[in-house]
Amino acid sequence: MSHRPLCIGFVTVADLPEGGGRTARLRTLVGALVGMGHRVVIWNQHGLESGGAEQVSGELAGARFEYVLGTTARQRGFRNLGFKLRAVRRILAEIRKDARAGKLDLIVFNNLAFYDTFPITRLARKLRIPTIQCYEDERLEVLAPRLFYFRVFGWNSRAADRWCSPMAHQIWAISSYLQEKYSRLSGHPERVRIIPTIIDCAAWSLPPEPTRAVPVILYSGSFGEQDDMDKLVRVLGCLEKRQVRFQMRFLGARPELPQVKQLKSLAKALGIESFLQFRSFCLAAEVRREVANANILVNLRTNSVWSRSGLSTKLSEYLAAGRTVLTTDVGDNARYVENGKSALVVSPDDSVDRIAQLLKEAIERPEWRMRLGEGARKVALAHFDLPVIQEKIAQALAQLPIRP
Repeated sequence: MSHRPLCIGFVTVADLPEGGGRTARLRTLVGALVGMGHRVVIWNQHGLESGGAEQVSGELAGARFEYVLGTTARQRGFRNLGFKLRAVRRILAEIRKDARAGKLDLIVFNNLAFYDTFPITRLARKLRIPTIQCYEDERLEVLAPRLFYFRVFGWNSRAADRWCSPMAHQIWAISSYLQEKYSRLSGHPERVRIIPTIIDCAAWSLPPEPTRAVPVILYSGSFGEQDDMDKLVRVLGCLEKRQVRFQMRFLGARPELPQVKQLKSLAKALGIESFLQFRSFCLAAEVRREVANANILVNLRTNSVWSRSGLSTKLSEYLAAGRTVLTTDVGDNARYVENGKSALVVSPDDSVDRIAQLLKEAIERPEWRMRLGEGARKVALAHFDLPVIQEKIAQALAQLPIRP
């Protein structure tokens, strides 16, 4: 453990206290640090407007957060640049104030870019405060290089990767993909550590799955391009043709999302819309209740850069819940789960028919689902449980040049 409780400042852009973006990763990292006895404050530049951003200050996982400009709104397009720079200036002022008061030992950046990481890191160096850069997925500008907005602002991310990575005292990456990337970019592979998803397995200890004639299959997420939702709906259509009974529930299905509209249209074309239920954004407590009520949990991924670079918090929660999980062997998933023992693991290249047959077997064999759930829980306890990750974090913090 670190030799004393630390005062840690997190700099982020997220829909706090609860919502899309990078909120799940932020919450679990902050919760782990607070549970270790550290004092954490979160400086949020602005929200992402994907749900949950309703108050300008409050508490997240035992830490105080604040929208530094006093609003949860954000600007659009090029006007957003001035808005962001004002937020950075405000954070710089907060850092100076806390440093003068002796209330800041460490600054952590949550998946940020050049315009905020560079000036804050320079100030931190002047004040002799170490910094950690945290990354949980590939840069959005890298994933959508053809869009004009991302071409214009892509320099922000490219500059951060090139010039800010070497400035960090440590880099915490969620996956081996990002570990390799930032080991290369920083020139200091010894500073780059994998901190995978973090789950309080005690909080995710659920009763056995409900016994019912028609099993419930659940997806909860953002309907991003990393989720292979089109294939999932086609798999469900194949199940219906085979006269397999099921009920499918989707959480996070905001009706304005193009992906949701497309899925509803596809379900109607396949004649399975009566078997599907769509709910919009749900708070974490409601998601947990839905997981407890489900028999099978879905985490199908496309073979995309986003899927390879990240590691789904939802997958770790599903495993900790002790339920049967259908997932894809892309990215680091295969490092943790094994088909038929701790999950139903398919390839992103597998056919709809092959996945449908695997899912059919799981639906028709509740005793197999019980064994898979037990295996899933063991994986979560071994790799993602809070005490396991807190030990990794403690070892990392012990290597930082923090003033006594």
